[in-house]
Amino acid sequence: MSTTTTTLVGLIPSMSTATALIPGKTCPTCGQDGFLSQDHSTEPSRRRVKDLEDQVHFLNAQAVQMAEKLAEYEEEVRRLRAQTAYTPRNGSSISSTLSARTNHDVIRPGSQSHSSSPPAQQQGRLSSLASFLPYRRPSTASHQSTQSQQLLLLQQQQQQQQQQQQQQRTQTQTGPITSSPPQVHAYTQSIGTRSSCEDTLELQNALNREQTLRKAAETQLSQASTELEELTVQLFSQANEMVAQERKARARLEERVAVLEQRDIEKRSRLERLEKAMERVERIRALVG
Repeated sequence: MSTTTTTLVGLIPSMSTATALIPGKTCPTCGQDGFLSQDHSTEPSRRRVKDLEDQVHFLNAQAVQMAEKLAEYEEEVRRLRAQTAYTPRNGSSISSTLSARTNHDVIRPGSQSHSSSPPAQQQGRLSSLASFLPYRRPSTASHQSTQSQQLLLLQQQQQQQQQQQQQQRTQTQTGPITSSPPQVHAYTQSIGTRSSCEDTLELQNALNREQTLRKAAETQLSQASTELEELTVQLFSQANEMVAQERKARARLEERVAVLEQRDIEKRSRLERLEKAMERVERIRALVG
């Protein structure tokens, strides 16, 4: 007859159940309004942080690529400067050698007026002219092309010298010599100067192009670094805001849990008093009955 019921209040929901309540509903135990879950409130912020981190990684990759391109541009500029320093020296040595050889051949027209020039002598003369050139071991394809141009120039000069010698031989048989050594010397100097000036202009134009490209790459790199710094500052500020919001939400949850625990203690004490009262009532009924 003395049966007591302890299912008047029910169990208190756990933290996961309390945090997952739907807005507009009430707690089945305490009757308080529910609140939103922290997972649903922080999900957009986490997605935003992930997007910002992806952007930071992408900008870092772009900065690395720009640095590699800048290093390549610097290497190309150094190579062009070396070629520019090498070409004028080479052109001056060629012009001086050709002028000396031309003067030497023109000074002695009498000794060559009655002699023939077979192909063997022409080859020996060409080899002697080539031997006067400064020997430099080629290191790149540009040096080889420069030497081939020099050899072609020497062959053309040799053909011109042969034509002049033939004209001198014909003029010695018919009349006085009309050509003068200073004119030949000036002509050879003009050819060497023209070729060296053209090469220098081409190299200067290439150097200017490389400098403009390098400036553009530096500006792009500075812009990318500025954007990266701005995004980093924005990311850290948003992360700090998220941390502060999470701390505030956690503090509110802890306060709510403390209130619920206090209510649970009060309900248990009331339940104990109610059970004691029921026992007294049962005893009185037993005594009366």
